[in-house]
Amino acid sequence: NWERWSSLLEKITELPEITVSDLRFISKLQSKAWRTLSSREVEINDIYDREKEMLKTVIYDGDKLYDIFGSCVTLAEIVTAVSIGKTESMRDVVKGVGEIFMHHKTPSKREIDQFILDLERLCQEKRIQRLPWQLIDLMMPVLRHSTNDIAENLYSLLKGIRQSKVLSSTNRENIFIKRCEEIEVYSTKFLVDDGDDGYTICNESEYKWIYRFRHPATAKCTQPGDCGFILKAMYESFVGYKLELVKDCEYYVDTGVHYHDVISARDMCWYIVATLTLQDGTKLDTVEWGWGWWEKWLPAD
Repeated sequence: NWERWSSLLEKITELPEITVSDLRFISKLQSKAWRTLSSREVEINDIYDREKEMLKTVIYDGDKLYDIFGSCVTLAEIVTAVSIGKTESMRDVVKGVGEIFMHHKTPSKREIDQFILDLERLCQEKRIQRLPWQLIDLMMPVLRHSTNDIAENLYSLLKGIRQSKVLSSTNRENIFIKRCEEIEVYSTKFLVDDGDDGYTICNESEYKWIYRFRHPATAKCTQPGDCGFILKAMYESFVGYKLELVKDCEYYVDTGVHYHDVISARDMCWYIVATLTLQDGTKLDTVEWGWGWWEKWLPAD
């Protein structure tokens, strides 16, 4: 504690005489202080390294996204979140934008144009995962069919992202991989006390989402089974999904696939395609964000 240390030194300097024993005492205190600081620095670095390693495997974290964008009410606040490194994915940005259009004041055209310019500047300064065209193209038809007055504003924003080479990536730049199998690791239900309102039944589960994919760097692989990767999908009520790319070979036992460490979670953009049935019977594919975002924009069954 710096205040205690300063107070002790002041008392020592006020002594009429400083003995050899006093000097030895000060020396011991200094040594102990440096050892404490050094051990804490090592501990902090270990925590930082673990968090940094986790960032390499985490593809999506619904709870973290809520912490980042849950308090954002303007596009400028989203830009700030990106600038200070809270997210490195345009997918996360678009989800945050959706929350603003759903629950807060609709951004004006001027705000949208400035938003695109600010994001383009940030994407040139730091590496931010671009948004695939396919994902944008799954959202825009919903807005085209919408009779909501503000749908045009969100459509304009998505169009601006699609037209930007630094914010979006073309279909030729991406490889689309569909999940081929799901294995349940565990699934449980539990009750949460809501106070006077009674109890809520909540779910907690973990699944192995299996993908078969031969990376160009592993074209000559001779290992048994298929090349691919597994996403650990953890779901919990009130939190949502958390997806991690699994690198531990033990997790792949009896799945029929094996992992090569040439795939990065940072290069993955995960989303679910949902099919909507409009009131006139028209079928429309769109992105399932997990919060039924289309319900604001058009009536569907």
